[in-house]
Amino acid sequence: MICIIALIVFGILGIFSLSYRRIAIEAFDCVFRRLGLRKCQSRLDQRARSQITGKLMKVSKPAAKFTYKYFHVIEFIFIILLIWSIVQTGISGYNFYVYGNCNGPNEDGFCIFDPTGHNSEISPLNQLSCSTEEVDKELSLDQLNTSLFPVLNQGDDNIVFFIGCYECEYTRETYPVIKKLIEKENPTVIFAHLPINHDLESFTEYGNCIFEKEGSTKLMEFNDYMFSNQVDQCTVDTCSAALTHVNLDLAAYTECIGLNASVQLAQEQFNALTALGVYGTPTIFINGEPFVGPKPYRVYKRALK
Repeated sequence: MICIIALIVFGILGIFSLSYRRIAIEAFDCVFRRLGLRKCQSRLDQRARSQITGKLMKVSKPAAKFTYKYFHVIEFIFIILLIWSIVQTGISGYNFYVYGNCNGPNEDGFCIFDPTGHNSEISPLNQLSCSTEEVDKELSLDQLNTSLFPVLNQGDDNIVFFIGCYECEYTRETYPVIKKLIEKENPTVIFAHLPINHDLESFTEYGNCIFEKEGSTKLMEFNDYMFSNQVDQCTVDTCSAALTHVNLDLAAYTECIGLNASVQLAQEQFNALTALGVYGTPTIFINGEPFVGPKPYRVYKRALK
């Protein structure tokens, strides 16, 4: 058993040192012979047993005696732990590739491949709702009327429902990834603006009015500007600059957002999103599968049909 551990450990160390490489070759020979039900000629296992016991003898004779007597049992335990750690590393690697974290869909526990937890970072909505209740991370679009929201791109049968906020750091980081997805894969993308504070609520109405009057192309141009590096902080002046940038009349849209219909639609959208259970931005559904936080491009692409 110890030969298997030695093969793995010294096989890695042997990349950097010739002396370790020799031990790795010896361990490989030992493992190969054991698989053929033959004795290990190098006696690596016995040497390891003697060396470990000898070092323990200097610290504790009872511990050394116990280790020497039950060495094969201890070997077996370490092999089980080694196999378990390899399996867990494989599962973590798979989850990181598929979901952007090590622990499964929308989990935010520690991930060795993303130690800062960046892929699970969100701008929390409690800045708006002032709620301190535990959030439910089980999200589903089954009860949501997506026709309430504007369409950024009318593409194929893949449906991307993108929930974000103009001022939110992680939404701004994710927007170029969604743009890349549109350019390369051409899914249908529905956009829902969900502000994290009251000062941004009117921006939802601006987006709705642009979509109603001009369609997807102008709304995409507006969003491009709002999510660009030119915008450090979202204010009324920022929105004015965005409208001017995409050649839209500020006065007409200022009038539009004052209409009861515009206010009512924005409120219906907000109520629908909060009823959905969205607890932070960005939240993205791809063909109904939710992704919370800024994920790598590969994660979104994998979820397409």
